[in-house]
Amino acid sequence: MKKLVGDIGGTNTRIAIAENNKLLITKNFKTKQTDTISAIKKILTKDTKKIILACAGPIKNNICFSDKNYININGKEIEKITGLTTKLINDFEAIAKGLSLLEQNDYITLKKGIETGITLIIGPGTGLGVSIIKNKQTKATELGHTKYSPLKKYEETKKIIKQFRKKEFLEMEDYVSGEGIENLYNYYKQKELSADKIARKRNICKSAKKTFEAFFELYADVILKLIKKTNANRVILVGNITNQYLEDLEKRSFLKNFDNYKGSIKVVKRLDVGLLGATKI
Repeated sequence: MKKLVGDIGGTNTRIAIAENNKLLITKNFKTKQTDTISAIKKILTKDTKKIILACAGPIKNNICFSDKNYININGKEIEKITGLTTKLINDFEAIAKGLSLLEQNDYITLKKGIETGITLIIGPGTGLGVSIIKNKQTKATELGHTKYSPLKKYEETKKIIKQFRKKEFLEMEDYVSGEGIENLYNYYKQKELSADKIARKRNICKSAKKTFEAFFELYADVILKLIKKTNANRVILVGNITNQYLEDLEKRSFLKNFDNYKGSIKVVKRLDVGLLGATKI
């Protein structure tokens, strides 16, 4: 049976036609510039029987709304327009399900270790997505919204970031995400800039360099705290930011933080793992 599957994040929207857990046709869009129904119509085929959309945001009554991620999707409306059964699921639940469809060469091993037990999946993007696999059951979580105090050396960033984002308290994703990169740069430079533009200035701007040094220290700290919180034996890192800065994650300066961790840490190279997971619904 052919399905239309989607992975709709705060930055990127991916839509595909799938059959037998394989992606046949895929199109990519920028979420801010994309109307979901228009994107669906561009790829929908006459023999499609079902629509599954993995969305970066809370889902209630088959509706996903996230003002932060520019997402407002109503499964019932899509059903009316397309005439097809439509189901919305959390994007990190889809990613967790998609892992079972990957091959060994879809991973890069950062640290060898235990491969069994609880799997923790982490992906900084527009926000910070987190899911777990326990006893073969996948579960999306809201752990990215856990209250967070950074490492002591970055304690003074809290006041500025709270003021910048107009927040009473800070969460893990306020440091470890695309928005986190922007928050740190704003602290060092007192200037607003997108994460992509900050990355381009990394080798020519001291503030940008400091931003990324802090980001990777805090990324490691957040991973360790989530390991402790979930008792995970295995960590899987996913998404655009993880892959964009893979060379930084492979450095000793990052990996030394996990010398006492007995589990394995891997990166998923494929960015369409959420689409693959949606095919299993």
